Amino acid sequence: MDKAELQLRRDIVAACRSMNAMGINQGTSGNISARYGDHMLITPSGVPYDEMDPKDIVPMPLKGPYGSYEGDLVPSSEWRFHLDIMLARPEVGCRVYMPPATGAKPAGQPLWRADDALIAEWRQRMGTPEAAQIYRQRAATIECVNALARNRGLQRFLMRGLRRVRSAVLWFALAHNLMRTVTLGRLQPAAARAAKPMAAV
Repeated sequence: MDKAELQLRRDIVAACRSMNAMGINQGTSGNISARYGDHMLITPSGVPYDEMDPKDIVPMPLKGPYGSYEGDLVPSSEWRFHLDIMLARPEVGCRVYMPPATGAKPAGQPLWRADDALIAEWRQRMGTPEAAQIYRQRAATIECVNALARNRGLQRFLMRGLRRVRSAVLWFALAHNLMRTVTLGRLQPAAARAAKPMAAV
């Protein structure tokens, strides 16, 4: 990593923290990407901005397998938006995605509504060190599964009815678990099992 890339990574982290400081982003819902050479640098999934380090920024090649990335951290689950824009618009150097928490507001009204009692209680609970420790596990649990689901095309449901949606989710979960089992080497082929000598009785 050269000095220019390190500085760009630092700028991305600083911009993420600025969004939180200005109150225009909540948690890790927003994300930032920037073009650097033949790569796109993007914020990782599930890493709180106040704990993010420049080395945590995920490089994704602009040329090569679509959706591939480098490093141990998973890129933001919105990486497709960022990457597609970078590929389609070579003049674009960076992109900021920041979903509003309460949707569009008429002119003259504040963007964020006042927290009700339940939201205020949730914010206080999520501000504890214990909650931060649990939240950090998202990158290795649900965020990874979410990214895999998107990579495999599970972006939206093309059927109607809760029963059909549940069936689709169940099939995806079964396929995901089977693929992970094979990947982790826990499923031996039938031929390999048959070739093993039986224990003496």
